[in-house]
Amino acid sequence: MVFLVMSQSTLTGVVFCKTPELFSTATAVIGDVNSDGLNDAVILYGIEGFDGGNNYARFCSLFLNTSQSLEYSSTFNPHENLEYREYVELLSIEDGVLIGKKFVSEDLVDITELGKVKWVFEDGKMVRL
Repeated sequence: MVFLVMSQSTLTGVVFCKTPELFSTATAVIGDVNSDGLNDAVILYGIEGFDGGNNYARFCSLFLNTSQSLEYSSTFNPHENLEYREYVELLSIEDGVLIGKKFVSEDLVDITELGKVKWVFEDGKMVRL
């Protein structure tokens, strides 16, 4: 479970309650993705063991700040169009752009950074640049 903390229409923090059978490590970034002057949140999370197997998949969910509450907007796959063993970690939201780092690990031990990936909010969803 993830709790987003608001104070007087300002998103001030994120609190995570880890549920091992559902979620792996989750990360969140806070910033204005839709240029309305309010902090929104993008949460990167993993889901393990769904459909009775040992599957593992990671997704990002976008929550937009309406000044009254945070409302779920959309979910996207941050690993779409990546190669085998490449993955993404979120860094920040700057000037309406969600920024992440792309990594690769052939042996799941040695990790090599491959550069940055970016998304913008268009037509109600996050789109990779």
